[in-house]
Amino acid sequence: SKTFVSMPIRSGALTCNIFFYGLGVAAYRSKWFDEPLRDKLDIPVWTLRFMVVAEFVALYCTIWLMGRVDGHAIVVIYYVVAGLLCVDMSLALLEFFQTNFDYVTKFTSFLASVSYTVYLVHPLLVYFLLQAFIDTYHALGYGTITETDLSEQHLAGPGDGALALFLGWVAAHLLCQLTVWPAAWTIKQVPPLRFIL
Repeated sequence: SKTFVSMPIRSGALTCNIFFYGLGVAAYRSKWFDEPLRDKLDIPVWTLRFMVVAEFVALYCTIWLMGRVDGHAIVVIYYVVAGLLCVDMSLALLEFFQTNFDYVTKFTSFLASVSYTVYLVHPLLVYFLLQAFIDTYHALGYGTITETDLSEQHLAGPGDGALALFLGWVAAHLLCQLTVWPAAWTIKQVPPLRFIL
């Protein structure tokens, strides 16, 4: 199974993204979030949060089992658990931020004004930052990383390269956040794009 920056590039990934994008548009048009999400849930919020943690643990257990158990049943269980986690985690995050961070400041207004552009341009930036990590790793003399699943490779350093991967992730994440928001704002200032984005 192939991944790109730990994001699946196989069946289900594109359809899931399209599904959630469509749900976001429907939610906006139907004003689903004008009322607190907490009031609309048919289960207590803490039950939802517990379910997210349990599904996360179950997902990693199925990933661990996939390398050790033959058969299609574990793959089916993986897809079912991943689907449940995707929906429940999205609901839990929406509820948490709606409950605790539902206020407007100049900074949050700026973030909201460019968030769609960030959504559109960030995959390209993430790709270049991943490539920069791979090139830096190679330039430091640690070997070559191919663009296959990084979890299948043996990397230099403690924990089979876990420290290098973690530091690379932190650096790429920080660089992405520091560049994607100003870049999105700049792109949004271009006259034809200003009306679209």
